[in-house]
Amino acid sequence: MASAMLMFHKRAMRDPSPYSTKIAFLEHWFVKMWKRKSSQQFRISRLKNVPQNEEPGDCGVYALKYIECKATGCGFEGLSDQCIPAMRIKLAAEIYDEVSGL
Repeated sequence: MASAMLMFHKRAMRDPSPYSTKIAFLEHWFVKMWKRKSSQQFRISRLKNVPQNEEPGDCGVYALKYIECKATGCGFEGLSDQCIPAMRIKLAAEIYDEVSGL
């Protein structure tokens, strides 16, 4: 854990920005919190009948859609390699809309 923390700190300081020291501070805080909470058990469940990613490069879109489906309680029907390109464009448009006003 200490070596990972040192690596993150060195990475933040290699290309300093106004936020580098803050990020380095937060990394230290995060590692402490993570170590403290890591003794808690996670509940793991394995879903059945979930569409699998076949095309390389689509795993990120699949992951986002899985998270969205689990969060909203809907099923995975209709999720397939054929609809991923359209979902990627939709996600890109949503991200663009969110940050275009910044």
